[in-house]
Amino acid sequence: MDETLRGRRILLAEDNPVNRELVKYFLEKAEAEVITAENGERAVAHFESSETGSIDAIVMDVHMPVMDGLTATKMIRAMERADAKTIPIIAMTGGDMEEDRMATMEAGMNCHLVKPASERKLVRMILRLSEDGENSKKFGAESL
Repeated sequence: MDETLRGRRILLAEDNPVNRELVKYFLEKAEAEVITAENGERAVAHFESSETGSIDAIVMDVHMPVMDGLTATKMIRAMERADAKTIPIIAMTGGDMEEDRMATMEAGMNCHLVKPASERKLVRMILRLSEDGENSKKFGAESL
């Protein structure tokens, strides 16, 4: 793969240890620094305690115990900090129905990737969203 995430910090929220390690491997292979969280509550805490602008994207599982990804995303988007409204948040979920996609968009996620997402698709989505910044909302549930 010729695409790289070198220099980017990604927050990965995934409750399943196997999925978490696999996605972490994909991201690290693309040269990203990965911070992991086992549920949405921990993802919110990691983001909230990080310096503004220090996390470049969030990969968020939708269905997690303690706090799901939709609730976590809403909490992040509601924070009073400059990057909370614009950080790319990518939903990773097994749900591929239209209502699943609508729920992720309504929560404030930028795109919806269905598990198992390929390494290439995930990396390309992060690159595309981070390069387009403010315009990233327009991609919605688009696949690459």
